[in-house]
Amino acid sequence: ADIGIAMDTATPATRAVGQLVLLDGRFDRLPSVVAEGRRVITNMERVSALFVTKTVYATLFAFTIGVWGAAFPFLPRHMSLVSEVTIGIPAFMLSFRSTDRPYRPGYIGRVLRFAGPAGVVTAVVTLGAYWIMRSGPFDVTLDEARTGSTIVLIVLALWVLALLMKPIDRFDGLVLGGMVVLVLLATLTPLGQAFYELHWPDMDVLAVLGVYVGIVLVTASIVIRRVAVSDLIDREVDRVRRRFR
Repeated sequence: ADIGIAMDTATPATRAVGQLVLLDGRFDRLPSVVAEGRRVITNMERVSALFVTKTVYATLFAFTIGVWGAAFPFLPRHMSLVSEVTIGIPAFMLSFRSTDRPYRPGYIGRVLRFAGPAGVVTAVVTLGAYWIMRSGPFDVTLDEARTGSTIVLIVLALWVLALLMKPIDRFDGLVLGGMVVLVLLATLTPLGQAFYELHWPDMDVLAVLGVYVGIVLVTASIVIRRVAVSDLIDREVDRVRRRFR
């Protein structure tokens, strides 16, 4: 009812107005057509949420640092590293991800509901880590603080990527594992450190950052799980009400 399908043996006028023409005249091709459409739409939604999340936290970085008056917590090459391992390569790989999830209305709303909170959390936690390193008992150098902020942002952005991939299959696991390997090569090898201008802070600073980010991610995961369960219960209740109305 939503799409006009014409056979290859139809008249030229029918084929001209048909939105889909079956060149071999076989209706058994339609399940694969539907599956391809679902894959494209679902992956577009994931990739859109990924890019909008970056837009949100990048905007908050610029606004907050402008008001704060502090040195920006990243060099351009730091943001390039973040974009490469959490946006560019994963978004390209996600476009090939197979899925059979039916289309649901509300594409823009779902993207904004995910990207808004995810971007805000990423920005707030990263700026908090930057503040911790630049104040208090640590007071690390600007280069070390920028490196620490970059690592924190990468961890948070990979966490956001994992949320978008759920349920994670073997393909997703390979993508995430590959990005972790690239991060390790860029941040731990002398060539990567020289190219991306990375200067690691002391181990005590890294330990504090690890505990700080770990607590945030565990808390956020619990909140997300409870919200998801609550939404599932609400949808089930609505379905039952509609059934017996």
